[in-house]
Order: sequence, then C-alpha cells, then structure tokens
Amino acid sequence: MTAAGDPILSLRGITERFVHRVDLAGRLANALGTGVRATVVQAVSDVDPDNA
Repeated sequence: MTAAGDPILSLRGITERFVHRVDLAGRLANALGTGVRATVVQAVSDVDPDNA
C-alpha cells in the first residue's frame, strides 16, 4: 500500500498520436485523383513529468 500523495503509476517519454483514416468519400475522391490523405493528430509527445 502506498502513502497518501505517493504516485500509483509513473510513466516517462510517453507519445500518443491518433490517425483519422480516409473515409469512403475520400477514397472515391482519390479514385478521381484528388490526393486525400489520412489526418494525423499528435496528442502528446515525449511527456516527462520531471520536465513539466
């Protein structure tokens, strides 16, 4: 058991990104040569609580 205020979990160097893939309409548009691509959202990058 941990004392009050002690972290239960510690993580370092966390990076998370989400990809919104091309939907059906985008794939159809790509068939016509438009060049629609997936969208990437970088949520967090190399998070380290010691440097916050």
